This record gives sequence, structure tokens and C-alpha cells, in this order.
Amino acid sequence: ILEGVELDGRRFVVTGGASGIGAETARALAGAGAEVIVGVRNPARVADVVRDLQPSAGPGRVEAVALDLADLDSVRRFADAWRGPLDGLVANAGIMALAALERTPEGWERQLAVNYLGHFALLLGLHDALAAAGTARVAIVSSTAHLRSPFVFDDPQFEQRPYDRWAAYAQSKTADVLLAVGI
Repeated sequence: ILEGVELDGRRFVVTGGASGIGAETARALAGAGAEVIVGVRNPARVADVVRDLQPSAGPGRVEAVALDLADLDSVRRFADAWRGPLDGLVANAGIMALAALERTPEGWERQLAVNYLGHFALLLGLHDALAAAGTARVAIVSSTAHLRSPFVFDDPQFEQRPYDRWAAYAQSKTADVLLAVGI
């Protein structure tokens, strides 16, 4: 996709950029010359992975920065620390089908918090940096799981209905689709 594309001087954030689709996205962007910040819960734990994502030549580079999407204070710290324009945000990090209901410190169902709410807060926090780039792009990674559940506005936190891990995951992916359409 990026063959022949020069991204020298461009800056991108990729959440969950130390594994899977996020890692390959970070590798491709850096290979095209971009500076890529991967937001991960524990940067020290992924140091070897991030080192492997570095391009062998050219100006691109990859750096890991602490970002826990389940913790809105962490999201706020990440966004508040950002300086300068941001050319793109790839909202990729996610969790899937937790065996039991888990809640964040704020009380949110964890899959909804990580897959959607954290990205929403990050997007809002980085809005000015994205606008400053002039041609910034945002990509929200979802899946066809959104076809399995609407967003249940009356009970998004599974407080009145029994927790179902697949319904919770599907609902979070529907929220991601709605976010993508809304921006």
C-alpha cells in the first residue's frame, strides 16, 4: 500500500503497535520514512519488538510510549504530552472476548473502555495536533463482529443484562464503527 509513498517528516500514532496488525502498520509507516509512536501499556516490555520494527535504512523510526486505553488518566497524560502536528492516528489496540466481566477503575466494562472509549478520549485529546497537520487521517480498526450486536444504549456496561463476552466485544466494535462514521 505504501510502495512509492514518502512519509519523511510525517508523524503517526499507532495504538497497540507492538503486535499483530498494529506492528505491521508501524513497520510499514516507518519504512516509508514516518516517525511512528506506538502507544502501549508497558514500553519497556516491548523494547525488543520496537527495535525490530525500526527500518534498516532511511529517516523512519519507531518509539514506544506509555498509553493504557483502559485508564483515562493515562490517555490524558499521553495527549497532554504531545507536541507538534500529528499526521495520523491508527486506533488499533483492542481486547477481545474477556471470559468474565471486568471493569476499569472508572467502572466501565473493559472491552468497551479499551476498544472504544480510550480511543475516543485519545482522538479528542489529540484533535488540535491532528488539525495542525492540515491533512491528518484517522483510521479506526474494527471487525465484522460489529454485525453481531448493536450498541445497547440502555445498558452499555452490562449492569442490567447478563454479561456475554462476545456481545460485549461486538458492541465495542459497533461503537468503533460509529466513531469512524462520526469523524
